[in-house]
Amino acid sequence: MPAPVPITDPKGLTVPETFETPHLQIRCPLAGDGAAVNAALAESLPSLRPWMHWAQGIPTVQESEMLQRENCFAYRQHSAFHFNAFLKETGEFVSKPALFAIDWSVPRCEIGYWQTTHFAGRGLMTEAVVAVTEFAFTHLGMARVELRCDPLNQRSIRVAERAGYEREGVFRNASRNPNGDLRDTLIFARYFP
Repeated sequence: MPAPVPITDPKGLTVPETFETPHLQIRCPLAGDGAAVNAALAESLPSLRPWMHWAQGIPTVQESEMLQRENCFAYRQHSAFHFNAFLKETGEFVSKPALFAIDWSVPRCEIGYWQTTHFAGRGLMTEAVVAVTEFAFTHLGMARVELRCDPLNQRSIRVAERAGYEREGVFRNASRNPNGDLRDTLIFARYFP
């Protein structure tokens, strides 16, 4: 794989809309995904609420559907890459990894994710993060992928570590948690192979 170079026209990239891992089908969000994502969010809200500002309430199914359509548009415009991951065996929605905050001049981006609560502890989130990170290097030409999380979010830290991310440091008082309290942010990264 050639070394990453700045990308002046990301719309010119050929980017697959679906790929698989041993247990998951990972793909661009599509119209009709809103109900599955909404149900997973409703189930998972208690575990997401302490970490995510956007997870303080359950949107309507229609709002979730609109978000999936917006995510699909962003994917096809190459401005952000939100994915929906489904268990290959059953077709159940598992998780929502994403690549965002893209700086094509480096190129680098950030990865984020959340998972349906009843799939926790099975290694599926790590599997998705590894696959989406490799997607970033292989298909988007990224030189760096960052992963940020709250130092108290032990599950997210374990995913980062198992996915091969290196802890780079801590940004002190870098943001506020959903309650409005100052919080630190751990910075992890993986680099071009």
